[in-house]
Amino acid sequence: MTSKSIALFGSHTEEFVSELKNANYELVKYGSSTEIEFDSPQQAVVVVSGVEHGFDHRAHLSDVLKSGKVLVVFVPGEEFLAVLHDITKTPIDLSKIQTTTERPLMVYEAHGTIRVVLPAKDTTVTYAHPLVSEEGDVLRNTEGNENPAVEVSSTPSSRASDAVKLLNDAVNNIQSPPPAGAGASNNDSLDPGSDVAFYKSTIVTVPHSFAMTKLVWSPEGKYMATTSDPKLIQGYLLTWNIYVYVYATDKNPAGTTPEDYKGTIYTYMLHRYDDSSFVHDSKAAPRWLGPNSSVPGESDAALYFVDYLEYLIEDTSGKLRKYSSQPDSAKFERDTNGGTVHFNYNISQNQAMTLFRANKKQTFNFTAAFEKPCSWRSFQLHNGGIDTQSTHNITGFSLAYNDYYDYWADPDFKSHAWWDPGVYNSDIVKPLPEDNLRLDGLNVYSSSVGNFPLKFKVNFNAVAFKGRGWRTDTDDKYTHKQTDGVSSSFEMDFNLDLSKWD
Repeated sequence: MTSKSIALFGSHTEEFVSELKNANYELVKYGSSTEIEFDSPQQAVVVVSGVEHGFDHRAHLSDVLKSGKVLVVFVPGEEFLAVLHDITKTPIDLSKIQTTTERPLMVYEAHGTIRVVLPAKDTTVTYAHPLVSEEGDVLRNTEGNENPAVEVSSTPSSRASDAVKLLNDAVNNIQSPPPAGAGASNNDSLDPGSDVAFYKSTIVTVPHSFAMTKLVWSPEGKYMATTSDPKLIQGYLLTWNIYVYVYATDKNPAGTTPEDYKGTIYTYMLHRYDDSSFVHDSKAAPRWLGPNSSVPGESDAALYFVDYLEYLIEDTSGKLRKYSSQPDSAKFERDTNGGTVHFNYNISQNQAMTLFRANKKQTFNFTAAFEKPCSWRSFQLHNGGIDTQSTHNITGFSLAYNDYYDYWADPDFKSHAWWDPGVYNSDIVKPLPEDNLRLDGLNVYSSSVGNFPLKFKVNFNAVAFKGRGWRTDTDDKYTHKQTDGVSSSFEMDFNLDLSKWD
């Protein structure tokens, strides 16, 4: 990466400053927003911590974004966020975003679209699967005690490195040519153009990094061992990009209330396969295959394998109406050509609506259209989460492994063959797919004007398998095939602002 200049305002952690320098950024400290010309191309990034820097001035923040800079803010004041939200006019209420001294909010404009990177969050991890023998008896460890479920908090090894990675991604998005996008190969007509009123759009990024610092089994066979060895700490990265399009249809919404607005607001939330993913961190330790072999398909262990992921949106107000959710999990094709299983789906959305021209007087007809095929190898898509099928105010999707075993049908391995769910050749663990899940789907909501508190909800399950060729302290007098797992989840609050249309 070539050297780039960053304007720093306020105090920042030593770790964050160190990570910026390691990323080849030139750091320039300022005391006040009056000391810098924000429309100058000299700085690629403006980082603000605290509130006393004069940044409540509308012109300063507007210049930062218009000049192609990434704005990074740690613990800003309410007035700062209120002005920022008013300038960007995003459907995501920036004034409600909560940051910390380590987890910033990032806002920037790339190729004409305001992008919002939400502060990352830590998660709680539960090692939830009970260990029992092939006969169904609860396994006791070498000391004669039952092996308990364990709950720990996952803290990434460096929150600062997470922030700098996201910052690098933002700078690259600005400086790179505009992507071809889904429209290059799909019917994608969700943007009505510039001559339109009462239309909002943004791209929201929900980031997350997860470090697996507790091992179901250590190389020495110890159960639930904590490790600081980077050769053993596996990690996962979530990049969930949500393309948000909001259309006020039929009636002018300016100055109206939920009670007297006679039109309909449609909110499209598109999850795009090409830039949304949950993957094994390439900089972390790879999947560990036990002490006897490092070759997939020749080892008697595998930890971990992500066999379930859900990405959901909860309407905590209960006032959004689900208009459409695609793909429809009941409509799929199971393709086994080539010796691998693929589950194929399709998104096909075409909705005619009446929008207003920019003069707010004339109307025109617009068709919001999006169509594309979706496919996952060895994973089946489901609408909603495994525990939220009947919850009307939760939308979104789940990806459940369905090849050697069907996770959705038996998530806790409670069937008679739970201890051997089809992953073994004798005592050898068969090759499992790499952890590289792509997020796809489209949710459409209808509503009146107003503010709608929502939650982004993510949950995943990572499973560990052990054959009889490796004895650990969870075995009794016999060495058993064993299965254990890690369940992790986090939630992120945000507000959908459909109240300001002036």
